[in-house]
Amino acid sequence: MNKKFSLDEYRKNPSQKIVTRDGRSVEILYTDRLSERCVIALVDGTDALYYFSNGRANGAQGEDCEDDLFFVVDDGSEFDFEKETEELWKSIPRRTHAIYDRIKEYGMKCLNANNHEI
Repeated sequence: MNKKFSLDEYRKNPSQKIVTRDGRSVEILYTDRLSERCVIALVDGTDALYYFSNGRANGAQGEDCEDDLFFVVDDGSEFDFEKETEELWKSIPRRTHAIYDRIKEYGMKCLNANNHEI
């Protein structure tokens, strides 16, 4: 989950990771422009865009836009594929384990939905 951008909060911690509403990477280039659109940011390393201090591309009252800025909130819950697969495997009935073992016996691979061998 991401948190709405605010220039005041950014200035307190400029190392925070920022993305657009649709998840593109953002690098803040300048925050002191003498204009309503006081923030200049590089989006996806290619497009320099102007923003209001609230991170909106279309103004305070404008409609939501894919270019609006958000802070990335890291809650420390990164997905651990190996651990999750092991936990899932423990929850599968024993008879499925036997089927898996027979498939392996014939030299075939069992793949999950992400095409990882199980």
